Amino acid sequence: MKQRCSSRQSVRHIKFCLIQSNGWPTIEVVQRQSIVELVEVQISALVECRIPSSSSSSFSAGKIEILSRMSLPTPGLVALLAATLLTDRSSSSSSSTQPKMRPSTSADWISEVITDEVGILVSDMSGFTQTVRRHGILHFASIIARKRQLSLPILKKRGAVRTFTEGDDLIAVFKSVSEAALAAVEMQQSIKAYNSSLSDDRAAFTIKLGGVGVHCGSGIVIDKNGTISGEPFRGAYFIGENLCEGGNVLFSSSVKERVEGLIEFSAATFTKFDSDEMECFAVEGVVDLVPKEGLPAPDDGSHISPHLLPLARRHSPGADLERMDKEILANHLKRSCVLMFSLDLSSESDDDTEVLCRKFRCLEPIGQVLREHQGQGLEDLLWLFENPVDAVLGALAVQKLVRRSNQSGVDERSIEVTGYGIHCGEILQIEGTDVHWGDPVNTASKLGQDMAKGGTIVVTTQVKEECLKDSRFVNATWKEESCKMSGADFVYHIVTTPEDATPQGSPSCGSQ
Repeated sequence: MKQRCSSRQSVRHIKFCLIQSNGWPTIEVVQRQSIVELVEVQISALVECRIPSSSSSSFSAGKIEILSRMSLPTPGLVALLAATLLTDRSSSSSSSTQPKMRPSTSADWISEVITDEVGILVSDMSGFTQTVRRHGILHFASIIARKRQLSLPILKKRGAVRTFTEGDDLIAVFKSVSEAALAAVEMQQSIKAYNSSLSDDRAAFTIKLGGVGVHCGSGIVIDKNGTISGEPFRGAYFIGENLCEGGNVLFSSSVKERVEGLIEFSAATFTKFDSDEMECFAVEGVVDLVPKEGLPAPDDGSHISPHLLPLARRHSPGADLERMDKEILANHLKRSCVLMFSLDLSSESDDDTEVLCRKFRCLEPIGQVLREHQGQGLEDLLWLFENPVDAVLGALAVQKLVRRSNQSGVDERSIEVTGYGIHCGEILQIEGTDVHWGDPVNTASKLGQDMAKGGTIVVTTQVKEECLKDSRFVNATWKEESCKMSGADFVYHIVTTPEDATPQGSPSCGSQ
């Protein structure tokens, strides 16, 4: 490993550029117009953070920007690792005169970077709207809990290194592509076996698996909020969420190539799935993988949160559903107002770390404003409020922040919020879990992420009526529009205020 160091210069503004040199990536650290550091290092050594500590004195924690313009394998990830490494080393330096790295440095937002090839599994469920209409959100939540109860032991047994839950989705990362493929098939078989065990009078407890998609590749980034990104994830998510249907298992062509020679797939058939977007194959005829000891019982809490056990226990034969549901609803059904918004994170670069930086640069000032309006952030783009007035005031303040920030030209990258949706009602919210489900969440999502355009704030009639009781909306304008939602006419309202005035009494929101 070669290093040429200069300890005479104070490095306050650092840019990392990846270039190709003798077959290896080179990190070139540039201060304005002069090169102050050049480190040549193999990717493997960089990933393992094996740069000698003796060179740490030549680095300081300045404002770091990651620039990865070259067509190297996962250049952004390598640059990110370098930035993280240098930041960690400089923070431990004896010198305390240098300014601390600003919060907008990408290293602060990264939980984990996986550069090796991995297999990604994404499973989805179907029938949400129909099930909720017929049996209620509590029943559908219990089906999700039961699905996790059956699936999570499989993912653990097959060596999943990270597991994520998003509503009725399950996402898992595996070091072994073949184990990811086997986990997908075993999940499908176990859910089929469970559904077959249900008597006719308990058919409502059927787990309607949309399907399981598996893709593989390298370059996974997991941010501090537990959100996964990277090409392998996007491919698996597209297969599992958009292509899978009827409970099938679909493999990408790269996964198919890696498992065709396995004994478990020796009798399997791979049928090319009809898709113009991505080549994948439906898998059938795999050997029976369901454990001989049977499936986990509804009261098995070994792999799911204890807070979800009351939901899973609804699936026990002979359960007193009336008593159980009354207790669950009394503890966890809450009336709230939901704000959902959408960001445009499109970029000329396909680098995931750059998109991640852009996302958090947008979310940090937005989150600060929404907290000032008594908002509680549950997800990146989902916030809860106790009353609709605070939610609308918060959205208006964010709208003003975005406008002023973009006009100021402080950052060359503008904040692009494409829309806000607000609805209120009852939500099933279980502390310590990701359960915050109900009609307000679904409706606010459709309003803010599907219908709102150009940064508009779209609210339901119920939200508008509550705001009209508040004198701070005396200057607000409400434009009524309608559309078809779930087959029925749906009326909504676009709220605006004079461009340079927030409603009376609301906090002023200047450029951050």
